[in-house]
Amino acid sequence: MRIPLTQPHNAIRFLGAPDVAYAPEGTRVFRILRKYHPLMPADLADGCAMASGVRLSFRTTSARVSIGLETLQSGLTGVVSARLDILADNKRVLNTTLEPLGTQEAAADKLGTGLKRIDIFLPQTAPLRLFHLDLDDKAELLPVTEKALVWITYGSSITHCGDSDGPSTTWSVLVARKLGLNLYNMGFGSNGMMDACAVRTMAEIPADRISLKLAVNTLVGTYNERGFVSAALNMILAIRDRQPDVPILVVSPICFPNGETAPNVVGITLQRMRQLDQEIVERMQKFGDRKISYLDGLKIFGPADAHMLDLPAAIHPNAEAQHIMADRFALAAFGPEGFLKTDSR
Repeated sequence: MRIPLTQPHNAIRFLGAPDVAYAPEGTRVFRILRKYHPLMPADLADGCAMASGVRLSFRTTSARVSIGLETLQSGLTGVVSARLDILADNKRVLNTTLEPLGTQEAAADKLGTGLKRIDIFLPQTAPLRLFHLDLDDKAELLPVTEKALVWITYGSSITHCGDSDGPSTTWSVLVARKLGLNLYNMGFGSNGMMDACAVRTMAEIPADRISLKLAVNTLVGTYNERGFVSAALNMILAIRDRQPDVPILVVSPICFPNGETAPNVVGITLQRMRQLDQEIVERMQKFGDRKISYLDGLKIFGPADAHMLDLPAAIHPNAEAQHIMADRFALAAFGPEGFLKTDSR
């Protein structure tokens, strides 16, 4: 049976998508609320339409699951490779490379006829339109019922994460899968600039935990020290205006060997950025915020891990590193000693 994805369905949830634009010509997902698109810089539009962390979730007895979609050309990066994953009860049953452009189907079969949870993780590296879902005739289709804690994580390309072997194995998705969290990935490649449209969107997503990976994109010289600190404080305060009690963890950059000690055009190094991140948290604490803390990104991916950076740029952790980063972040942020630990609200 065919279920249109061009209109809402009470059994199919778009998880991790701040905005879903249903349309007869194909549904699109956006990671920045459409009402804030007039505020969006042009070079953020691509990342907004790339569905990092977004998945279609439902339960079904169908032994076969197929999705009809169209991959679109990226406005800034052109034609790019994209992968799609299908999970059955949190086990990956399909990891496929989509055609660069055009209408196509992605299907997983031999899934058995028992009731199971299906999560279709959409590609994180290309925009797309969604058309329909195909299931076995007379199969049950039910909504997911779990009430998971909502975790928002913000950052740059290292959080957007185009270097995994699929959209279900980015470091943040691996953390969410391991801990049963409802993830909103607000990482944007080359655009972790604390833009107002992204900040406003995050502030309006009711969250239980938030992590903010700040600073690395500012190495291109977007901010001087004062401007960076001011932008970060305004970001946190905007979230606090909407969500005064949500725990916020500020995470400094992971290891980037080429930028650790080399100053950018305004004289800032990555080592200095880590100090500024810590100072931002200390200022908020002095301001009276008792629900904010700092995590050194080198604890997640440090100098000893640099061999796992994709070459030649040596900026982005590779597919293997995603799993290591996920395990370390899950423990450091959500473990028994972690500031975002999930055994208390």
